[in-house]
Amino acid sequence: MRTNLILFLLGIMVSCSQVVAPQYSNNSNGEFEPYYEDFRKIVSNEKVNKKLEKTVIMFGNLNPNPDPNKSTLGICYGMHEKRAIIVIDEEYWKKASPTSKAFTVYHELGHCACNLQHTQPSNGWYRPFEELLFKLGLIKKKRDLPDGCPGSIMHPTDMYEFCMINNYMYYINELKRACNENR
Repeated sequence: MRTNLILFLLGIMVSCSQVVAPQYSNNSNGEFEPYYEDFRKIVSNEKVNKKLEKTVIMFGNLNPNPDPNKSTLGICYGMHEKRAIIVIDEEYWKKASPTSKAFTVYHELGHCACNLQHTQPSNGWYRPFEELLFKLGLIKKKRDLPDGCPGSIMHPTDMYEFCMINNYMYYINELKRACNENR
């Protein structure tokens, strides 16, 4: 019964967000494994590691009608559940640099394994809900860094490559701290 309910809710989420069901899945194809293992080492937290063991990363078509202002790179389903599924847009992945791939996987694992939220409202269909959470003070906005880069790896939009490279240690330390605080 519970499995049917989860599948039903996942189906609603997928249909509401216009996500096309992925054709293949899981970490075992090796594509995501290096990023997954790096995240495990970065966070190095037993409780998070248990969640990671139950997290599956797969490809999907998240942008069937691409709008550059609303493209989705990845989505975490089941952030607070015993099992989590991350879907990464396959077309984005084909074109992304290794640094962008790492940050995308780290960001989505931040949602699924550490229960982290965005630090700014996003452009997705859930924006009104996120704006309400920020307005109520349930999620705090994070200021930009002095160089104009986002103040968190949990920023909801794709970062410029120079931000990821120039502030790499800041983002990695911030992710580690946030995951260990938010267990």
